[in-house]
Order: sequence, then structure tokens, then C-alpha cells
Amino acid sequence: MIRARRVYVSSPRDHHLDDRQQGLKYAILAKLRSEGLEPQEFRVSGLPLRTPYTFDAVRDIITRCHGALILAFARWRDPSGTASVAMPTVWNHLEGAFAVALKKEILVITESHVAKDGITWSGGGQFILTAPSAADPGWLETAYAKPQIDAWIDAVKSTQDVFLAYSSKARATANDIGKFISSRGVLVRDW
Repeated sequence: MIRARRVYVSSPRDHHLDDRQQGLKYAILAKLRSEGLEPQEFRVSGLPLRTPYTFDAVRDIITRCHGALILAFARWRDPSGTASVAMPTVWNHLEGAFAVALKKEILVITESHVAKDGITWSGGGQFILTAPSAADPGWLETAYAKPQIDAWIDAVKSTQDVFLAYSSKARATANDIGKFISSRGVLVRDW
């Protein structure tokens, strides 16, 4: 049995999302759970359920995750309605930067009307899925979204937990250690 794979979830708080955005978010999280992944979202689920939100806590939780899902949905809109561009929460950028720095498997999902800056900028080195402004849970099964989401899930699942390095004189002991921890569901990169 492979050890559960944790995924850090960066998303605006639910009370800042409209019903459609919440529906899409919860469909994505349901897909992750159906694939055996464990979403970790501050004040919502997993390790950070009761953890106060601090920069150190964000770093510590992401460190313990195998991947990061950045839901850069519209959080701020022009109140006058004259501009058609929205902004994601600033926390998407901070948490995304931690995930990049910690070399996690990252999936960024944004909306077409969200500004393409920071974590949603295509020049940042991450593949970014852009959902139409009216996307609902059915969008996850489209020819555009499904292969990218599935590839990211596979990458998260294949992330190794332990790097096992040893001298040639310790090969027998290292093999025993590797077999033992592998039998506990830990993925080992054997050097």
C-alpha cells in the first residue's frame, strides 16, 4: 500500500467564491480524493485544519505535501464594473511561490478573466489551465483540462518520499532499509 499523497490547496476562502466557483472547486477536490490524494487546506482539511495561518506554517505544510493545487479564481473585481479583469487572492502568489521554491508538482487553474500576473503568468515555468469564466464541473472532463489534470495527478502520485544514498560497503544494509520502508508504502529513490 502506497502512503497517502498530500496536496496543498491554495484557494480563496469559500465565502469569497460564487456558487459556480465553489462547484468547480469542490468537483476538483472530489477528483483528487477519488484518486487517493489528500487535500490540505488551511482551516478546511488535513494537517492545517486547526493550524494558525502564518508564513512558517504555510512553508511547513507545503514541505509535507507531494504537490500543490493553486486555484487562482477571481477574488477581486473592479467595483465600478468598467474593467473586465479580475485578480486572484494575493495568497495564491505567496503559496505558489513556496510550492515553486520547494519544487512541488504544481497545477495552477485560473479563469479566463483573471489577470495573467504572478502565479498565473505563463512565463513563470508552470503550465496553467485557464477555465472559461462560466466553467462548471463538466469543464474538468474536457479535452483541454482532463489530460493536464490527470498528468499532474500521476506526477504527484509518483513523487518519491525518500532519497536513499549509501556507500557500496553498506549495500546490504541499505537494501534491507529500502525494503522495510517500501513495505510501509513509502516511495524510495534508491541511489
